[in-house]
Amino acid sequence: MLSEKRAISAVVATVLLILITVAAVAIIWAAVRPMLQKSSEGITAGCLTSNLKIDTTGTTCYNAGTSTLIVGVSRGSEDFDMLGFQIIVKTAGSSNTTTFETILEKNNAVAVNITGVAVKPSQISIAPIVQVGNTQKICDITNTADVILACA
Repeated sequence: MLSEKRAISAVVATVLLILITVAAVAIIWAAVRPMLQKSSEGITAGCLTSNLKIDTTGTTCYNAGTSTLIVGVSRGSEDFDMLGFQIIVKTAGSSNTTTFETILEKNNAVAVNITGVAVKPSQISIAPIVQVGNTQKICDITNTADVILACA
């Protein structure tokens, strides 16, 4: 005796496959979306447009007698909400970061002193600090100087 079994029609099977695919995409998107949002938090308009430079033509120098590093910092015409900047000083395998709450207006420059630098730095880098909404964000390094002259 043959039992009476009915097969699912091709149309119903196709609809079921489409529904399963849509459900799978929705589940994957729900898992991936928070990761994408978190990774994009570091990319902000302020950091993309911020550009500070270290003046290596004369202002920036190292005074061994007073263990003082003088760093010339300039800002171009870029539009961003600046709160300050960090200077990263690398010497003999170590690095020290100094934060300055100095706000530079567009197309201006300033010289800052960092005291207690016992050895001539091998590299100086600068990273802007910008306002993003209600929080401050330390951006990536925008400029690096590898040649530090002795102060006259």
